[in-house]
Amino acid sequence: MRQNHRRIKRDRLQTIYVKNRTVEKDNEGVPTETFGDAIEKKAEVWAANERRQIETYGDRITNVANVRIQGNYVLRTADTEAYIEFSDGNEVHMGDGVCVNVSAAENPDYRVLTIIPARPVRLEIERI
Repeated sequence: MRQNHRRIKRDRLQTIYVKNRTVEKDNEGVPTETFGDAIEKKAEVWAANERRQIETYGDRITNVANVRIQGNYVLRTADTEAYIEFSDGNEVHMGDGVCVNVSAAENPDYRVLTIIPARPVRLEIERI
């Protein structure tokens, strides 16, 4: 059976940066969110407009976008979380930060909401 592999056109690719999130608690138990080093990826980004997305996110739909990341990956699971591991060893988890309209040195402007394991991998992200 032939698998449906969607290719991303080169003129639609842009550089995005993914930053892995870590949550640490201070001595009073207050969680603090920090983001790691930027991982450069080539991706296609477009506004969310599918019927399922409109039903799921409602009024938040204007802050949601889709990302299709170029590259080979493997879907992994740890505890109760599924995440993506790319062939270069980098990982993308739900909750990680994504820099779409800002540079790699700045705080991310989006957060990963869902990971859709297709070829190429697709993420739903929401503006922070």
